[in-house]
Amino acid sequence: LFPRLETARDVKLTDVVFGPYTAAAARKNLIRLANHAFLLRTGKTKPVKIAPDAYVIRCAVPPWRRTVTRAEYEHDLVRAQRLLKGDTDGLLEQLTVEMKDYAMQQSFELAKLRRDQIKAIKHAQEEQKVELRRRYDQHVIVAVPVADTVVVHVSAIRKGVLVIVTGK
Repeated sequence: LFPRLETARDVKLTDVVFGPYTAAAARKNLIRLANHAFLLRTGKTKPVKIAPDAYVIRCAVPPWRRTVTRAEYEHDLVRAQRLLKGDTDGLLEQLTVEMKDYAMQQSFELAKLRRDQIKAIKHAQEEQKVELRRRYDQHVIVAVPVADTVVVHVSAIRKGVLVIVTGK
């Protein structure tokens, strides 16, 4: 009804999965950004139906509750999925158009919400650029002795992006 974003080790066939992420901090920050920017459901509290198609859900920003319809939530969830898939350019373009439309209609609260979403996504992009900007390739090799053998794990990183993982 109102899916949540969460970290999972065990994945079911029905789950929608994003990743893998090279760092736990990057994954946590991205989930936090999506939850805050798009006011997604957080926590295990079930949505409370208050009208034929209106629910109150728990979310990550004050006042910690949001009244939403299924259609509105689905719309926000699709945006969060675009963010998690890395389609930030298209998402920013869409949010900018909506922000301008809301301003023209004098719906300043909605325009401000879109502006805040744009700022949050751009800020996250800048942080990632600083962390991932590399002009060289790397290999990370880990060797762990297990009984009478050694397990070797090699990860190839091309200009800051994990591309190959092998183990023996």
